Amino acid sequence: MKAFWLMRSAAGTFADNKIVAAPLYLLLFFYLAALEVLYFIPFAPLQPHLGPVVQRLFGDLFLHYPHHLLLLPKLFQYAQLAIYLFLGSLLIPVSIALVDQVYHQRPASLRKAFGRAVRAYPQVLLILTLMMTLMLWKMGRLDLLVQRAARIRSAAGPFKLLKDFMLFGAPYINLFLDVVIQTFFVAAIPAVVTGAGRIADALRINFRLVKKYRPTVFGLIFVPSLLHVPLHLLRATAVFTDTLPETTVILLAAGACVNVFVEGMVYAGLTILCLSPKESA
Repeated sequence: MKAFWLMRSAAGTFADNKIVAAPLYLLLFFYLAALEVLYFIPFAPLQPHLGPVVQRLFGDLFLHYPHHLLLLPKLFQYAQLAIYLFLGSLLIPVSIALVDQVYHQRPASLRKAFGRAVRAYPQVLLILTLMMTLMLWKMGRLDLLVQRAARIRSAAGPFKLLKDFMLFGAPYINLFLDVVIQTFFVAAIPAVVTGAGRIADALRINFRLVKKYRPTVFGLIFVPSLLHVPLHLLRATAVFTDTLPETTVILLAAGACVNVFVEGMVYAGLTILCLSPKESA
């Protein structure tokens, strides 16, 4: 299957050219720095500055350890979204431009890659904003379904099965739908960075690739995304068992690492896929 060949090519690119991963390491640094700041909100010296904001939005309870850890996943999700949109829209194209340089056997230059990323920034930001908007809308619809399922009172039968499926399967449904949404948009980002100057041209290239290589693009995104499944299982275990409160922080940090790894594999693989037809043309 071509998806596995692309993943192997992406992994080889990162292994042979360490500089390609440098922008992704920086993105991970921003994620973990945000997690650290959010974790220490109830403590000095952050509490006097950020504590009133949390208190006004969520109440006094979340200013005290370990109750603030109940709120931490939601706050970190918001922080990750902001970092991904405004910094990821720059750092991911830098990595894509480096993959492009390596693919064409040119010296990997961070300066040139950064210049290309800056020029592509508005288009990439717009594409990611569109993709994230769809994902957030989908998440809202799914949350409503979960809330309705939670009100089912049946203790047995098909309605009980439906309730259990929605309550325990929601994270996996959400993950699958994220992969589907990304499949139809994500190839536009390498297309912008590697030569499609206008966003309309990038979307046209994206949809042509998706039409021609839909199973490949889906598999390239889906297979690395399966790394999220163990984390979802561990989070569920942590909720229903007596674990250390800091387990939440560890799982969130691990999730950030997995996110960056998946982004790196997907975008490197899609960049190679975008460039391959050009070489054979």
